[in-house]
Amino acid sequence: MSSIFLISSHTDHKRLKLNVALLQQHLPDRLVQALRLPEPSTDALHEATAFLTARLAALRPFVPSPIAELRLNMVQNEPIIGKVLEGSILCADLSGFTALSTSHATIGRRGSEEVSALISTLFEDLLYDIAAHGGGVVQFGGDALIAFFSADTLDTAHPRYAAAAAQAMQRRMYQFRAVTTSQGVFPLKLRIGLHSGSIFISELGLHNKSTLLASGRDLHIAVECEALAAPGDIIITEALGRMLHHAELQPLTTGFFKLLAVPVVPHLNVVPFTGMSLYRHPSQFTLLRLMEQITIAQSYVPVAIPTESALNLSYQGEFRPVVTCFSVWPCLTRS
Repeated sequence: MSSIFLISSHTDHKRLKLNVALLQQHLPDRLVQALRLPEPSTDALHEATAFLTARLAALRPFVPSPIAELRLNMVQNEPIIGKVLEGSILCADLSGFTALSTSHATIGRRGSEEVSALISTLFEDLLYDIAAHGGGVVQFGGDALIAFFSADTLDTAHPRYAAAAAQAMQRRMYQFRAVTTSQGVFPLKLRIGLHSGSIFISELGLHNKSTLLASGRDLHIAVECEALAAPGDIIITEALGRMLHHAELQPLTTGFFKLLAVPVVPHLNVVPFTGMSLYRHPSQFTLLRLMEQITIAQSYVPVAIPTESALNLSYQGEFRPVVTCFSVWPCLTRS
């Protein structure tokens, strides 16, 4: 084998040039040179595999959870045009964040860093609670998130795990009930809405930048539940309530309930993403697959965040003057 990605001696020189460019894009020069030898050493393959696996693990959180495994394991880098997923939908909104961020915006970068550190800690804990109950984040928007608990992985237990995750998140918020900062004390609470049904997902994007569109009537209903919730409350639909055996519910308006208590469910093992099992056996094919997956994951890194900053977790939040526009397409909320 005359090059790391030459499948046979008949591979043309144009293909070789493209692969060398790919190596240079993803690996340090030292490793690129080692891998371009006629017979790359086992040590070079192991080191390159470890380097690329670490990069992929750092980028993995940017890929929306419901499609991560499907997207990263595709042979061809083609977008998901449309897919319907069944499960339970959790919408959460952080109450008190606007006052917190507005007050700290007046002191510039120091305020930005203080808010960023606080919110990062808060959401890291909340995301753990979601993952520990088998869920994953579909969309993240500043002080709000949408999580999904798929029937594909949780079977008929997805409503119970979604409800248990919501309760765990509210318990977690107790430590943030009075946050002391340089600008004063701020109470932070969470409003949560839950509903079971289906969501439609599709990838959108151009120029190697992707985003996930999630829509559908059931998602709209979950958002309605969250809008009905007071800070600290969990509001669910009657349909989801019927699936929660032995749960304690308080009736609200027609079709909606306040969730007061739900039976404990077994915690799931949260396994950090480290790549597919084939990465345990470094090879030329392994390196190619890793670089393909990294290219896919990089497309989900927001334009405002340089890829290297995302990889090094060095990017700090900042306040920017903007004009915000919200658009609603009613047709996307219909079933």
